[in-house]
Amino acid sequence: MRLSQITFASHNRPTLFTSHEEFTWAAATIARTTHGRAILFCAADDHGHVVFAGDRFSVGRICSGMVRALNRELDHRVKVSIWPVDGRKHLETLISYVLNQTKHHGIQSNPTLWPGSCFHDLIGARLLPGFDADLLRRILPRLRDETIYAKVNLPPLVPASDEQLSLVGLKQLRQSATRTLPQPHGYRGRPSRTATVQLARQLGFQTAEIARALHMSPRTIRELTAAPREPTVEYAIRMQVSLLLANQPDQART
Repeated sequence: MRLSQITFASHNRPTLFTSHEEFTWAAATIARTTHGRAILFCAADDHGHVVFAGDRFSVGRICSGMVRALNRELDHRVKVSIWPVDGRKHLETLISYVLNQTKHHGIQSNPTLWPGSCFHDLIGARLLPGFDADLLRRILPRLRDETIYAKVNLPPLVPASDEQLSLVGLKQLRQSATRTLPQPHGYRGRPSRTATVQLARQLGFQTAEIARALHMSPRTIRELTAAPREPTVEYAIRMQVSLLLANQPDQART
């Protein structure tokens, strides 16, 4: 399978993204417009990198669509440069390079928490529409999850337990759900609301306190409690909490 690495940036590298919301938007836009062909991606403050799978024609077509989507919202028009990925070893090197863009460019953010990176998607902690989190593993079948974590200096994580979810509390549970399915398909969407409510009920929280914390009516809480479960979203929420506790253990409620 032909692989390509692209870099997008604007002339003279002006800042493109500044806030958590803008980096999340960039990640969601890359995922949505690459239609399951992106293997890796990361948006830094003034540029971004994407590694694609596909022939030259499909990569060019997808890049054009991605650039159009970015340029509709950005103040500075971006262009792309495309290079071939020279085999398995090169791709393995790119995993570290792409996931550690904050370190490479001196950005004061932990790469494991960076919203512009695909790291969360690769470990199942975020569910961006259009991104195939298993594509990298299909191309590199010997790649282990432990290796992906090691690239960002993090030990392998397991989904947070019920006890850990209880420790962080309802507010953090809601925030984790928001990061799991970012807007516009985010917390206001039924899957993330359903998963949050059902996890909260499973933890023993009562309808009234869930309604207050999640800004919903008691009737909505009861409806979502009875809805079919969202196991993939629940898993992602638990992984978001595990990431939080691995990086900021003081976030646990005492």
